[in-house]
Amino acid sequence: MKINRLLASGIFASAGAFAQQPAARQQTNQQPAQQQAANRPTIVAGFPVNYSEDSVGNYTLPELLKTSDGKAITTAKQWTEKRRPELLRLVEENQFGKMPGRPNEMTFNVFDKGTLAFNGRAVRKQVTVYFKRIRRTIK
Repeated sequence: MKINRLLASGIFASAGAFAQQPAARQQTNQQPAQQQAANRPTIVAGFPVNYSEDSVGNYTLPELLKTSDGKAITTAKQWTEKRRPELLRLVEENQFGKMPGRPNEMTFNVFDKGTLAFNGRAVRKQVTVYFKRIRRTIK
């Protein structure tokens, strides 16, 4: 519970601090930002992009210890079962997207189970990933 809370609070606290940068910093770096923006594209892969902080809309970060319906989180069980999944869903929906499932025919062949590397400070494990049942290598 403590680690999850610290991790989540660190993520959102750093995002909040980044979002609320002082105007003095923006003024000191204004000229280089304008020069860089002139060389950047306005559309990437068919989507409009924004490189200017002045054009970013207002937004409020979610409360960490309140559920989406406004109830306070007071126990580790509530965090684990209710709030943490809500926050992960928010990140999934708004930032990274949903990871596709594992392909049905994916198999693995571990051909090196442990060779010492970096003067014994690491162990190298090598794996071939096959995406179809027919095991052939692509060269």
